[in-house]
Amino acid sequence: LQPEPLRRHPRQHALDQRPLDPGQNRLGLEIRRRDPYAGYEESRHTYFEVNNRAPDNYHPKEVVVGLGVDGVYKAYPFIELDKQGKISFSDNVNGRRFDFEWDTANRSVTITDSAGDRVAAIQGFWFAWFAFHPDTEVFKSEGS
Repeated sequence: LQPEPLRRHPRQHALDQRPLDPGQNRLGLEIRRRDPYAGYEESRHTYFEVNNRAPDNYHPKEVVVGLGVDGVYKAYPFIELDKQGKISFSDNVNGRRFDFEWDTANRSVTITDSAGDRVAAIQGFWFAWFAFHPDTEVFKSEGS
């Protein structure tokens, strides 16, 4: 006797419930245990073309945090945050002051407005930020 669902739906198939051998998938193919993005961050090549190609001021995969205020955008490249050597600093975007807390060890930045409220920002690669914001301003450390 077939279970009720199979009697009512004879063209359906139950998933294979047999245990898998380690390192195999359901088709018996070897599972590759490697990072498909290995070397991506170091390579200047992107997997796809972008309409607004970023200037070569920075490596295309330089990590930036981007902030937008009423249509004015500014990128903060991590390399510039490292160069300045400060944990906290203030900067202006479109006439508004923001405070930045740079965490070198964890490669992260917290941004707050003048009221002390956290501000949403976008972290990504320089080439991607520039593709969407070709008129972006760019933060430069005092030594740059």
